[in-house]
Amino acid sequence: MTGSDFSLGPGDSKVSLHDRRMTFPVVPIPVEKPDATFIGTKFTVVFEGNRSYTVNLSDLSKPPIGGLVRDAIRVLWEESQPLGAYKSPGAVKDAVAIVRSFARFVIETGCAARMTGLAAISVADFGAFEAWLRQGSPKESPRPYQRMGDFRQFILCAQLRGMASGDIAHRLGYIADGPTYSENQGKRDAYSPRVAQQVREGAWQDIEAAVKRITIDGPSLAAAGEDPELKNCWSDSNVAWAIASQGLTVLRDNMIFSRRVRDMSGDLTQYDLLGLFHLDLADAFVISTLLSLETGLPIESVEGLKVDCLQNEARGYADLRYVKRRGGAITEKSKRVKVEGTKSPGALIKIVLRLTQTTRKFCSAEVAQWLLVGCVARRDANGSSFRHLKPRNSQFADRFCARHAIVDDKLAPIKTVARVSMRKTFKAAQYKKANGHLADAADDHTKSVHANHYANIPALADVHEATIAAGLEQALASAMAPTILAEADERRFTADPTGLAADRGLSEDDIRAVADGEGDVWLATCLGYHDSPFAAPGENCCPCPVWGCLSCKNAVITTSKLPAVIAFLNHILQRRQEMDLRAWIARFAEAYHRITKDILPRFPEREVVLARAIAAADVELVWLPAEFTMTV
Repeated sequence: MTGSDFSLGPGDSKVSLHDRRMTFPVVPIPVEKPDATFIGTKFTVVFEGNRSYTVNLSDLSKPPIGGLVRDAIRVLWEESQPLGAYKSPGAVKDAVAIVRSFARFVIETGCAARMTGLAAISVADFGAFEAWLRQGSPKESPRPYQRMGDFRQFILCAQLRGMASGDIAHRLGYIADGPTYSENQGKRDAYSPRVAQQVREGAWQDIEAAVKRITIDGPSLAAAGEDPELKNCWSDSNVAWAIASQGLTVLRDNMIFSRRVRDMSGDLTQYDLLGLFHLDLADAFVISTLLSLETGLPIESVEGLKVDCLQNEARGYADLRYVKRRGGAITEKSKRVKVEGTKSPGALIKIVLRLTQTTRKFCSAEVAQWLLVGCVARRDANGSSFRHLKPRNSQFADRFCARHAIVDDKLAPIKTVARVSMRKTFKAAQYKKANGHLADAADDHTKSVHANHYANIPALADVHEATIAAGLEQALASAMAPTILAEADERRFTADPTGLAADRGLSEDDIRAVADGEGDVWLATCLGYHDSPFAAPGENCCPCPVWGCLSCKNAVITTSKLPAVIAFLNHILQRRQEMDLRAWIARFAEAYHRITKDILPRFPEREVVLARAIAAADVELVWLPAEFTMTV
């Protein structure tokens, strides 16, 4: 084929042989648009993962607000379709709630006559609706601000579809006129390491009990039974056989739920025969709590894990694939988790897969795709008791805390634990491990989100305060530290005092006086005895005690002063045996740390050994004035 056999059109593909790039024409993807003429008061929307929500505003579709409700229904329908603003059942639920609130506001305030549709909403209605919301809420509650955010988003969607007035465009630029109360609403805090460890240990105890229950007790009981229909004998072993082999979940008179079995010790257990083969909601609560605590995944992401969530296993680690739903977006993510060991996140997922093997044999393919599946004591619309387990009742958390006697850091009993706080507990631990480096601590969100939502919490306040205190102490120590001249530095200083003068910003006369010994004091050589940083301007003396030179920027400590420094160290150690600890810390702790951490490590070992010998031979510190021992 020659170049004349074909020609490229403006939308055709192009290939560059030089930089090896290829471009393809943009092909528009047809998107099925929802019916813009949808009119009704009730409909069901279905989202990814077979999640659904039913919108029903039939009770509000009558005059005098029928027109307003019809417009609202149309916006809800269109925005809950693909490419719409509402991408989850929760988002639609919040939008329906704000529509109902606005409808009550319109009726109670007597403006229903003019509210013929969404186009009738004015800027004044925004302010009046906000005032109405705040009037019905506690003073410090952030709820009105949040509800106004939902209302603004709903009206913004209506305006983009041409159903709201253009005069309110400038009002849609912000959420509310009143405060957010964000400083008083309090953030969800992380649990302390002590509480987290108790939750971890308690969860593993429950999981180990579930493993024994489902892998040992259940099969053992079923092995001793036979088909109850043939033998007409509904004993525990026969019922267990029917559950294990036939997937039986409900018998006549619900006798299966009232039966109890005894464990090997003879004590009556608290789970029914179904629990010998399937997980229940209490098990799902424990597993989801522990998975969130060990991986840092949000609870909704843990509950949304699929049966094939572990992939690419190698060298003791695997990719944990999950879905994170935040801000209306559905994002698939993955993180590397440990698989080795019996209590790693990967091992926990494998345990769950083993515990749900029997359940997956009898449940539908739609249910079997989820990791957390089990059996509940009631049937759904399809007549099945096998479900995707999503515990919502707080009783599971209350029973968990009571069962394991969870206590806080003050040993006070904790009545319940919040699963949603497990993610922050994990993030707080990671933040401490990373020494506060946001780039290392943030994984599935930005550094700003981590700083605002996961690092700025009360549980990490002591870490931040300690960091600030350490920084201030380091800055103070650096500003007030003496000049320490080791052997080589001292020779250079003696040979050329002007070099140190330039470094310290002092006059050469002062430096030469130090080099000549004219500025010697007891523990150091002073660069400015009449210009002390601890004295007020104009004072011609230093008000500090003799060991104040150890924390003074005017001090120069050389090898010749090393015996005196060591003698003083021995002296304050002796006083430690005689004084109260608090008094000793207040008087000598700073000098002790300065000598042991800053001064002695700067000198060669041979110089320190020699100085110790000199200090030990002169136990009375005779080269120091009597005021020294009297003062200390």
